[in-house]
Parts: sequence; C-alpha cells; structure tokens
Amino acid sequence: MTAKAVDELVDVLNAARDPLYTCTGATRTCMHAARPDTAHLPARWWRHVVARACQEVPGVVITS
Repeated sequence: MTAKAVDELVDVLNAARDPLYTCTGATRTCMHAARPDTAHLPARWWRHVVARACQEVPGVVITS
C-alpha cells in the first residue's frame, strides 16, 4: 500500500510543471478526508509517503 501511494504521488509530481506539494496530510483529519482508504493509518504514514516521493522527484517544494 505504501509503495503504491509513493508511486502515485511520484507520477503526480512528475506530471506537474512546477512540482509543489502542499502538505494537506499533515494532520490525521486532513489525510483521512483526502484519502478515506487510509483511515486506519496515522498521519505520519502520509508524511513518510511524501518524503519518499520527494526523494525521487528533483526540485519538489513542500509547503504547509
């Protein structure tokens, strides 16, 4: 599940002209609203997904 989420985010970031990630998953409520399939996971899981994806896509800017 984690690897799939990382791959999906990498695809989105690679398709962006200027890769910018706004960390909407910083809290559990925001993450679960955006991705109901992750209701059983803590918000730190999504932060790890974002960190892993950003390692694969150069030039990503993360904002909150």
